[in-house]
Amino acid sequence: MVHEIRRTETGDLVIPVDPYPTNLRALLFGIFIVASIAGFFLTDALFGLGGCSLLTFFGALGVGVLVMMISERLLRPRWSSQRFVELSPNELRVVYKGDQEQVIDPQQHVNVLMWRFKIERRARVPQGWFVVAIALEQDDLFLPVYTLVSPETFESMAHTDHYKALETRKERRAKKNDDLLLAGLQRRLMTAEMARSIEGVEMTPENYGAYIDWLRQNFPQWMPSH
Repeated sequence: MVHEIRRTETGDLVIPVDPYPTNLRALLFGIFIVASIAGFFLTDALFGLGGCSLLTFFGALGVGVLVMMISERLLRPRWSSQRFVELSPNELRVVYKGDQEQVIDPQQHVNVLMWRFKIERRARVPQGWFVVAIALEQDDLFLPVYTLVSPETFESMAHTDHYKALETRKERRAKKNDDLLLAGLQRRLMTAEMARSIEGVEMTPENYGAYIDWLRQNFPQWMPSH
């Protein structure tokens, strides 16, 4: 399977990321546009309602959505990402088409930030799901990894208390700034979230769990585990 974790000959762990790659999304959008246009002419030919009819318009959209959904179901399990997180005792790195994007030296000091927030608007996943993320920080460089999970899946994850809730701007304004430690943590989480939104890599929930387990097993000196 295209999303399976594998090991190299030297024992490095290679985890595929971007289960919903940008190029796949672009292709599906193109399929939606073409199918909608075809649906427009098909609906008009079948019912003879004219191009200005709302039924023709909504029929075209329905055809476009249906074809896009079928295409996604067929293509997504077979679409191989060219981006990976590679893990070894001496280096943690994101690799895209053979080029290194972010590199962390796990033998040196690493700051670990773990957070979550609820998705307020329906996107690829239902409203109310969580973005669950971890960022490894070293010398102002972030290696952010995240996954998308339902509330039930989140509750079943290990050590959920390590994932601090990321406060919204409204929540931060409503709170008094008398807890400097908490305010400082939220600022660090916001910085990590900005890094995630720009250069974060998404994993499937299963691969994310394997990633966290591997870090805990190999780097207990800086990875929280209790």
